Amino acid sequence: MRIMSFSLFWQKLFQDGLTTFRFPRWDQDWKINEDVQIYYKSRSRNRSYLGIARIVNVEKRWVIMPGDLIMIAGAIAENPEWDHVPIFSEAEAKEDGFEDVQETFKGERFSMSRKMESAKQAMWLFLNNHHGNRIYQEPMNKISLRFHSKVIDPDNLPLEILAKWKEANGEVIVH
Repeated sequence: MRIMSFSLFWQKLFQDGLTTFRFPRWDQDWKINEDVQIYYKSRSRNRSYLGIARIVNVEKRWVIMPGDLIMIAGAIAENPEWDHVPIFSEAEAKEDGFEDVQETFKGERFSMSRKMESAKQAMWLFLNNHHGNRIYQEPMNKISLRFHSKVIDPDNLPLEILAKWKEANGEVIVH
């Protein structure tokens, strides 16, 4: 079973269903009905296993701003099947965790240098910061997941995240 890791502890990880945007894998791309292990920081000594989720949908999306259409023209010329791939929407950006972007990035490695005009702009900036020009070279996969088992490893989760996790899952928090 493959691993899908998150380097930021997004609010969406508390939900039973979530979406994430990932580039296609060169070895074997993500498939519908595939079960994946979900980790927070899988390559860290302080990694946390969060559970098993099933991929329920995979759709291609260009993660670009409308003014950037000229930037993907070469990629589409080389791969005509990408011509009908939609550009991600404001609603998809919000669903992916960029609704309250100022709060999301507070204290994280990636910092917001200015107030974003929209969730879409914040998501584009985040992905551009992490992946650079690759966002113009190929569309990303919008992957929809549904947890079928959630597990928390209290020894490896930071206390503030553990408290949020327990609160989101209806557990009593003892201070």
